Order: sequence, then C-alpha cells, then structure tokens
Amino acid sequence: MPNPAISITMPCLNSAQHIAEAVDSVLVQSFTDFELIVVDSGSTDGTLDILYSYAAKDARVQVLHSEKKSMGAQYNMGLDATLGEFIGFVESDDYIAPDMFEVLYGAISGKDIDYVKSNFDMFIDLPDQRLFYAHGPIAEHQREYYGMVLSPQQLCELVRRDIFIWNGLYRRSFITGYGIRFQETPGAAFQDAGFVSQVLMNAKSALYIKNSLYHYRKGNMAASSSSSKTHSFVMDEFLYVMDKMNKHTKDLFLPAFLRRYFGSFHNCLRQHLSHYGYTDELSQQTERFRKQFLDYYNALSFPQLSRSDLWPPQDLTLFAEGFKAYCIDSLARYTSDSAAHQRAAEYLAEQSELLICGVGENAASVYCYLMRNGLRNMTAFCSGEPENRFCGKDVLSIEQAVIRYPDATFVITQSAQRQDTYKHRLLDAGIALKRIIFFGEGLFHHNWHELPTKGKVF
Repeated sequence: MPNPAISITMPCLNSAQHIAEAVDSVLVQSFTDFELIVVDSGSTDGTLDILYSYAAKDARVQVLHSEKKSMGAQYNMGLDATLGEFIGFVESDDYIAPDMFEVLYGAISGKDIDYVKSNFDMFIDLPDQRLFYAHGPIAEHQREYYGMVLSPQQLCELVRRDIFIWNGLYRRSFITGYGIRFQETPGAAFQDAGFVSQVLMNAKSALYIKNSLYHYRKGNMAASSSSSKTHSFVMDEFLYVMDKMNKHTKDLFLPAFLRRYFGSFHNCLRQHLSHYGYTDELSQQTERFRKQFLDYYNALSFPQLSRSDLWPPQDLTLFAEGFKAYCIDSLARYTSDSAAHQRAAEYLAEQSELLICGVGENAASVYCYLMRNGLRNMTAFCSGEPENRFCGKDVLSIEQAVIRYPDATFVITQSAQRQDTYKHRLLDAGIALKRIIFFGEGLFHHNWHELPTKGKVF
C-alpha cells in the first residue's frame, strides 16, 4: 500500500472521558488519506478498550504503547512510526473541524512551505453549554500576514503567540532534516513548547490561515497543564531550547524566547505559590534556570531593547535581585488579583444586565471567567468596531448598546492604555460613572479557566 499523505499522532493516558470525541473527529475528516497513530502510556481507565475497538473497525488507526509516562516520548514514538509526507497532532481531549486536514493539506501540498497553521478555538464545557472563543497565532494588529508565505524571522512575535503544535501540518522532511524532537521529560505539560520553538528557529517558510480548525479544551483539571509542577516543566523546556540555539538564532530570537519562557514561568509559579507557598527547596530547584536565564538576559543589548518590552520591570528586577523576594511579591499580587476578581464578580452578579466592552482576548477571558462563576446576566458585547457575533453574543456599537440597554452595567476589559477611551465614550453617551466597572487586569486567556473562586458560584 502507498504511504498516506498525512500521519497524525495522538498521545493519551487515561483519556476515556474524551478520547472518543477526539478520534471520531479525525476519522470523519473530509480528507481521508491519513493514518492515526495513537500512543498510549499505560491507561487503566478503559481508554485502551476504546482504542482497540476503533483499530478493529478502521485500518487507518494504529495503537502503540509507550513504557514511559512522558508525552514527549509518546510524540517521538509517533514521529518515528510516521509514513506520511506531512505530520499532524491531535490531543486526546480535544477535537478538530471536519475539514481541518483538507484545508491544511490544500494550503501546503505542492508548495515550498515547511509548515502551515490555522487559528483555533479554545472551549470549556459548562453544565449547560460549551463555551468557545477564537484565538490566533498572529496578533490582530499584524493580521495582514495571514495568507502570506513568510519566514518566522519576519515575525518574531510568533514566539509568544504561536505556542501550540496541534493547529498545523508540518512537512516531515523538514522535521527530520533538522532533527526536531520532543524532550522526553516525565509528564506532559509544556513538552510541545520545545518542539514549537525549534520549528520557529529553523523554518524558512510558513503559512498562517485565518480558518479556525482546531478545538482546544481548557479547564480540564486532570490535564498536566493543571499540575502544581508546571513551572518546573517550563524551566526544563527553556533549558532544552537554549541548548538548541546557535548564534544566528540567538541573534534573531533570544529576546522573544526570553519573554515567552519567563512569562510562562512567572504565571505557572504564581499558581504553585498560591497552593504551596515559598520554600527553600523551591529556590534550590529553580537556581539553574534562574542563573542561565539571567546570563542570557544580562547579555542583551540595551537600550536597543527596552526592558519593559521584554517583561514588566518589577518582575525581572525582583527575579534578578533575589528569588525569595520575587516569590513573596508574586504571591502577594496573585492573591490580590484573585481577591479583586472575586469582589468584582460578586458585584457584577448583583446587576440586572451586563455589557462587556471589547471583543479581544481580554474580553473573552472576562466573559469565560464570569460564566464559570455562574453569571448569566451578560447580554452582549460592545465595541468601537462592532462585529456580527463574539462568544455567541451580539456585538453592538457603544451608541447602540446605550440605546438598547440603558440600565446595563458596562464592564471595560481593555488594557490600561485603552480604558480611558471606553470610559469617556460611555460617559459622553450618558452612562453614569457608577455603572462603569473595570475588570480583568491580570486575567488573560492562558488562565481564565483556573481562576474561579475555589468552587464558589455566585
């Protein structure tokens, strides 16, 4: 038999709750010339029975077994077994659009492109609905790059935004030619980070398309990304990637990689500290990462690169001066942010109608946070540039919103630079100051599913 056009790898471990939805979404693809390699690392919850049932009915499904409980090892085993010209990935608790691989294959086949990627939806299952919002690897202010064949070197911003492996297709000869592999550390969290970083460092040509084709589950608290050790996974991936960088890639990408990995480390460490607090053991575990990060950071040329462009100066200054002080400050601000979000959510729950100002990631994060806390009084979104729908709700202009919902409370979710613009437009439209609230500072798409207040529903 000829080799398939696409090889898809799916790692799994005790995924019985969601894996049928994931596998079904692959098997019903409009593009049929593929193989699905599922690599299990010792499931005991019935996952294997489900997989064997699929393999018995569809010859495109292979089930492999990994002795290591390491997603990196599972992905590498899948890569070693692939026969297709192109490689794709699907996680066992996600699912994909029926035409995902038809669209991606059509975009890359016959072209001199190392990989192609699409936008995707993040989703979370609430008791009464599945809640989605879209995300893209290219920022809104750079959307002209969609549909353009480019080198990642043209758009270093990709290092911070294009951080997942599963929303694309990769040419197998590109992956094998550069020896791009996953790090085989225990567990599963962030092991795709090193792979994506290597792809960005080595790719000569890439294509990003606007279609939202992958559906990524957030809020699965059994997932490794919800582990208390995620900060250590980030450290492992950072050190792994730095070992892969040569002088050329360091000159191009180092500032972006430092910002990417420090941001992930900072956010994951705050969550760890919120559960366990600071310990000397934590400091010892972190020392190698801290030393190497600061060596690279201090070698950067300033003022060509502003420190505030790299990361908020307060965090980096404390991180450099002393890890314990940095942890104490980070925990204090995390606790303060969480308490402020709780108080604001309690206030918003008392209002008859809410309109959320904005249609970007901040607005979606606030909406998802409030929905997870049981608020169902959010009527619509309003924006300076209204669109048809966002997160399943109408999007109105500020003027339309004020006329249609004169008694609503308006929730401004924009960054500090744009908050005043929204506030003044609302005040000019006759909205009383007491009906304008700022909400969401420190609440972003990477953590909106984790911040609801310890099981409390308002």
